[in-house]
Amino acid sequence: MNTIFLLMAEFNTAVVPLSLISEKYFGLAPRTAKDRATANRLPVRVWRESQKSEYLVSLIDLANYIDEKRKAANVKF
Repeated sequence: MNTIFLLMAEFNTAVVPLSLISEKYFGLAPRTAKDRATANRLPVRVWRESQKSEYLVSLIDLANYIDEKRKAANVKF
């Protein structure tokens, strides 16, 4: 099954707030994830619509990140 379709089924949208995915997919508290987003230190691209809005993440980028992590975990030594 394709990772992007699973994420779309979970969130019902193509773009999600960083705070919704930070703990589950990055293991970071929402505040820590926001701080790292501000410093451009997250493994996916994030953006804001305005200075006061929340950081957003594309599910395509998140799916690519998950797939890369899965491939790295399957590397045989």
